[in-house]
Amino acid sequence: MNITGIRNQSWAGLLNVFYICLNCDLVEAQGLPLGGYKCRNCGHPSGVRMFYSVIIPNLIDAIQDFYFLHDRSEVQGDAVRLSLETNPHIVIPLLFCTLEEVALEDFLHALMRKQALPLPARIKLLKEHRTGRQRRLKLFRRLTCRSWDDALAEVHEASQIDFPKTFAFYREVNHARNRFLHAGAQWAIKPNHPQGCIDHIWPLLKLFVGLHNRFVCVQHRNENM
Repeated sequence: MNITGIRNQSWAGLLNVFYICLNCDLVEAQGLPLGGYKCRNCGHPSGVRMFYSVIIPNLIDAIQDFYFLHDRSEVQGDAVRLSLETNPHIVIPLLFCTLEEVALEDFLHALMRKQALPLPARIKLLKEHRTGRQRRLKLFRRLTCRSWDDALAEVHEASQIDFPKTFAFYREVNHARNRFLHAGAQWAIKPNHPQGCIDHIWPLLKLFVGLHNRFVCVQHRNENM
């Protein structure tokens, strides 16, 4: 989804269109449901709420703000003095990696909550698996008995979106992000990374929707609804 030409409309408003059924936890992309909502999965009219936490649209809008930072300053006639804290080349990959980390933690919380783990136990497991790598390769397997790569392939097959490609790009950017943060290697962030991050926001959001629907949602229809 090419959104870089959109300046005067919130990117989060365009991309964060996922709602979760309050009965069976199915997540779908749709316009804001008004009256008469009935879940296609469970048939229940209990209603929906936004799927992603408020942090996710905030991060997407921050990426948009930094993407147009140069253009906005030119329009306003201000002199631009970019630092490491304001350089879009640096900041956009940092925000994109944070986007994945927040989505992953929210997904794991939902998965553990579905398995009836109390909040203290969920927090303990997340503290025992602090890094994203540990959470994907160890905690996810512990909770699902599936490998992360197998899960990506499965949701890819169901949606025809190349989730393995998106996650390979995320790993590349995350590695560059870590080189920059821990070794000061600004050059590790490549010129194509900021645009790639923007291009992969939509498939990244769809990825965690797919994982949620596969491992959290009650998929079978309830004929009594």
